[in-house]
Amino acid sequence: VMDSLVNLIQKDDFMLAELFISENKLKTDIHNFINALGSNQYLQVLDISGNLMGDLGARLLAKALQINNKLKTIMMDRNAISLQGYSDIVYALENNYSLRHIPFPLFDITPSLKNHPERSDTIMRKMQEFLHRNSSGNKRQAGQGFR
Repeated sequence: VMDSLVNLIQKDDFMLAELFISENKLKTDIHNFINALGSNQYLQVLDISGNLMGDLGARLLAKALQINNKLKTIMMDRNAISLQGYSDIVYALENNYSLRHIPFPLFDITPSLKNHPERSDTIMRKMQEFLHRNSSGNKRQAGQGFR
C-alpha cells in the first residue's frame, strides 16, 4: 500500500491537496513516502501523526522540506521524534518559506522538556519563529534588504 501511495504522490497529474495517514504506527514503512514528498508539487496539508517514524523519519522529512515548496501544514506529533529530529526539521525550515503550520508536538517534546528544558525551548521557539515568518509573508532574511 505504501509503495502505491509513493507512486501516486510522485505522479505529476495526481493533484492531491490533503492527505491524512495518522495513527497507523507505520514506523519505517513511512520512510519511502516521506522521502518522496520532496518532489510532490500539489500536497499542501499532511497528517502523519502517530506513525512512530523516529529521528530517521524526521531527518527524511527535513530533507524533503528543503526541496518541497508546496506543503503548508504538517501534523506530526506522536512519532517518537527526539530533540535531534526536531533540530533537523528546524534546520530545514530556515530555507523553507511555504510551511506555515506545525501544531506543537506535545507528546514528542514532553520527555525532552523534562530532561533538557533550555534546549527544547530554543528548538521549539526557532521552529515557531520560522513558521510565523512564513505565515506573515516576509521572505526576506534579516540583513537582506534593498540598498
